[in-house]
Amino acid sequence: MAINYYKILGVSENATSEEIDSAYVLLSAKFDVKKNLHSTFLREMSDQLLDAYNVLKDYDKRIEFDFAFLGKERPKEKVVPMIEYFICSKGEFENNEEILFSWNVINADIVRIEPFGVLLENGGERKFKILNEEEGESIVIKLIAINSDSETIIEQEIELLEICYNNNREIKEIEDDIRREEELYSYVSKGNRLGRTSFLVKTIVYTLFLVILSVILESKKLSLGTIVFGLVYLLILCNLIKKRLHDINLSGWMILLLFIPGVNIILGLIIMFFPGKDGINKYGIR
Repeated sequence: MAINYYKILGVSENATSEEIDSAYVLLSAKFDVKKNLHSTFLREMSDQLLDAYNVLKDYDKRIEFDFAFLGKERPKEKVVPMIEYFICSKGEFENNEEILFSWNVINADIVRIEPFGVLLENGGERKFKILNEEEGESIVIKLIAINSDSETIIEQEIELLEICYNNNREIKEIEDDIRREEELYSYVSKGNRLGRTSFLVKTIVYTLFLVILSVILESKKLSLGTIVFGLVYLLILCNLIKKRLHDINLSGWMILLLFIPGVNIILGLIIMFFPGKDGINKYGIR
């Protein structure tokens, strides 16, 4: 006749692991062989207690004992669902756009895709419209596979980024501003524009400097030093005139008109009195 281990330990058939431990500690102390080494009863009881404890504390052994001795059904094997793949046709979306999703799941009797909350087949593909209440934020699409017998749930996520045209326009505007600033810097770095006041002041200063220098070198006779400084003065003056012509949006080559009698007077008046034009030229920005 088979031994009922539950009765040996004095616990119920639904006893917890802690209850089995407590019962074994109490009874093993009560039937300790050391109390009487020659007692056959104590030895048999100690062995039975140990056997009962080893069987009921082991999950698999207890299941087999319940099935063989008590006739209980074995628990169903825990089946874990598995997601073979879960993909979508693109990683970015525009609001209200339909995107194709594909999936395949094994060992699942319930398959859903959140936030759509639709019950699906274990495998297939389907288009869903993506609605995003918070503009510019990413959205997470989640595939949920459930095995109801084993009460097991697994999930897989896909994060989609929303294409926001406003942000793209802002980025483009920033890039254009940076490019314009770089262009302006390249112009400004080549020199300074020459307005009416600056032109007059610099012309007078250079002329006075030449006159004073000529007086110092030789007041009455034409010397080599005077000729050299005179040529330098002419080059400086031509450069000033060219900058001034650009300042009023005229070509620098118009400086040649100064060598034509009559025309040079008109051009000189224009250079002296015309206001500069706003904008950019190769000497800077106004």
